[in-house]
Amino acid sequence: YLLLIFLLAMFSQNQVCRQVVYYICSFAPDADSFRHMNMDVGFSKEEYAGLASFGFTTTFAGASLFAGNFADKLDRRGILAVSSLVWSTATALQGFASDYWQLLPLRAVVGTAQAFFNPAAYTLLADEFPPERVAQVNGVLTSGIYLGGALSSLAILLNEQVITLFFFFFFFFFFFLFLFLFFFFFFFFFFFFFPPSSSSSPPLPST
Repeated sequence: YLLLIFLLAMFSQNQVCRQVVYYICSFAPDADSFRHMNMDVGFSKEEYAGLASFGFTTTFAGASLFAGNFADKLDRRGILAVSSLVWSTATALQGFASDYWQLLPLRAVVGTAQAFFNPAAYTLLADEFPPERVAQVNGVLTSGIYLGGALSSLAILLNEQVITLFFFFFFFFFFFLFLFLFFFFFFFFFFFFFPPSSSSSPPLPST
């Protein structure tokens, strides 16, 4: 269950990095560069749509075609560690973006890195839990989508308190990076004593 808690925390952080940009853009008449990214960076509604489609969804879908193969062949714990660091860093670097064409590639990096989470996480759970519990723990993990969405919505309130978008992005980055590292050390402590079972079938006895 420690593994499940760790992955749930990581998945929630994953969703925050994915969704937070949606809560700090506004095309309302009272939008300003202090609170809203689109006004600060300077992009239109059409370009905003690009951040959500090509900038994230297309790269996420494309990388997903290969992510499962990597999860089959490589250490899934390593995949989770590296991909989470990449998407967290790319989220933080969005605070440095001064124009749309700096922001778009960072969103693409977030989408690419996050594509590696699902195949690695769900197969780790399938290895660790008995078959009759896999559906239940997968449901718990999936709740991270909504936990992350709820945390992302706090951006509306937090954005009223921060000084600039730079500090806003780094608040999220360092807060959730700390949360990630907290569970990360327990994760490896857990596996030091309880190594993950192999997903491969045991060899048949010789005759």
